[in-house]
Amino acid sequence: MLRTYLLKKFIKTAYLSSLYLALFFIVIQLFKIGFLLTGLSPLHTVTFLSLWIIFYFIYFIPNGIIISILYHVFSLREKKQMSVIYSFGISPLKVFSYFMIGGIILFSVGATSGFLLHEEDIAFARKVLLVHYQERIIKTLPERTFYNIGDFVIYVGNKEEDRLVDVFFKYKDFTVIAREAVYEGKGRFYFTKGSLVVKMEGKYFLTFFDSYVLDTIKIEDPEKREKRIYKERIYNLVNASTGIPMLLVGFYTAYRILSYHTHIYYMSAILIFIREIFMFIFKLYLF
Repeated sequence: MLRTYLLKKFIKTAYLSSLYLALFFIVIQLFKIGFLLTGLSPLHTVTFLSLWIIFYFIYFIPNGIIISILYHVFSLREKKQMSVIYSFGISPLKVFSYFMIGGIILFSVGATSGFLLHEEDIAFARKVLLVHYQERIIKTLPERTFYNIGDFVIYVGNKEEDRLVDVFFKYKDFTVIAREAVYEGKGRFYFTKGSLVVKMEGKYFLTFFDSYVLDTIKIEDPEKREKRIYKERIYNLVNASTGIPMLLVGFYTAYRILSYHTHIYYMSAILIFIREIFMFIFKLYLF
């Protein structure tokens, strides 16, 4: 009964902590891509946000383990419940084994989910959303107005059905001035009769053209994408694995070192910071 009680409390707190961290992180990220989501249909917005939340919820499970183990072990010790447990002949090692079972369950969830869902999936979903957003904006693009759409700025003198007339278009280091342009869909623009200015190595190069095609949404080569997904699976597996040693450190710290509730917050921040630094260095090495 004690094992079931501790498992439920530990896993529930770890999951809730992971969810709160994921939501907090996504709220910050919304300041960067909020314009994209507000310009889409509710279905596209909800689908992308759900996928995004699930991905970061999985990523933050080890951080949830840190918060949960520190909180519950310290609570058991502070409320003298640990002494009651000892009186029934249950050793600290036995108590730790109960939490370790929860850690293994959480690791299994994180590792399995990390194998199925990758950061590449989020990047691809973001590209799809950007295509929908561009198509929606191009249809309602105001004339004689500079308009910022994500990575590019566009100005249109006139619109004639599906043709854009007297176009100024800037995308990253590419600037196009053309007599006409047609948006062909999927991020592709077809320009006719104009000039192209490209910035390369600090210098500007100008060329004139009769026709020019520019893809603002580039799909990665399938072979490169497969290699990246393979590396991301390794990264996700290592990320999920960090929860186990952090559980051990957290248990010992809460059992032997922490004295006040405020220490839980400080220690959680320190251990999460150490874990995130490790994952950052590992990501640089892996990719």
